[in-house]
Amino acid sequence: MAIPRRSALLLLPPLLAAPRLGRAAAFPERPIRLVVPYAAGGNSDVVARILAVPFGEVLGQPVVVENRPGAGGSVAATQMARVRADGYNLMIGSNGPMTVNPAIQPNPGYDPLRDFTPIGLICRTALTIIVKQGLPVRSLAEFVALARERPGQVTLGTSGVGSIGHLALASFAALIGATLQHVPYPSGGQILPDLLAGNVDAAVNEISTALPLTKSATAACTGSLCSVCTCEGNWVGNTSSRLSIQRKAKGKRDNTSTKARPTWPPPN
Repeated sequence: MAIPRRSALLLLPPLLAAPRLGRAAAFPERPIRLVVPYAAGGNSDVVARILAVPFGEVLGQPVVVENRPGAGGSVAATQMARVRADGYNLMIGSNGPMTVNPAIQPNPGYDPLRDFTPIGLICRTALTIIVKQGLPVRSLAEFVALARERPGQVTLGTSGVGSIGHLALASFAALIGATLQHVPYPSGGQILPDLLAGNVDAAVNEISTALPLTKSATAACTGSLCSVCTCEGNWVGNTSSRLSIQRKAKGKRDNTSTKARPTWPPPN
């Protein structure tokens, strides 16, 4: 299954509770909680806070953003899977808790297909490699050359172990045949202070987070991973959670593994 971009979707716990008999109260009657499964400052947090205001205006009740980071999003997802399914608890669902963690964690504590109901796609964003000022690279090709020249010495931050940035980094490193030193952070936003201070050489981050830094000339973008990082023909570096989490159709064969592996540099 191709995974074209990183995105976020609104999720509800399993099913809305049935209306109470004898009462025809309008929904919503009280504030709505919108949980972000990452620390403040990252793309998911920014999107949630942008949407909370117009959502609240339309619904007539405040939408309160709550950050619950931990375990690549699994902490929030586990907690949300157990709250009352009454429509007052929403979560920003991204690749980490909805697709990656259930695949790599033995027991994440929830089932994304059973425990959540997707509401709608709210954003898509590309991943990019952004480097600190002073690193002698200004293009992706130059970054690759540096990584090969200094195996295991180039540090690169992501939003956590098992995050989509981490997977993109691992796939990218395998693709270019270089060893990169992974530095995990609680969220994409928390990488930036260390990047600006020069404590890490580079970061895999959403383009929405990286652009303000490049415009202010405090860091430099080498290029979008979506253009170079593929795995068995499917996009990896530029990834997406699905609007609808779909089960694979019975009897349908996935022929992805028969495709040739990509090489670096990519063909013109």
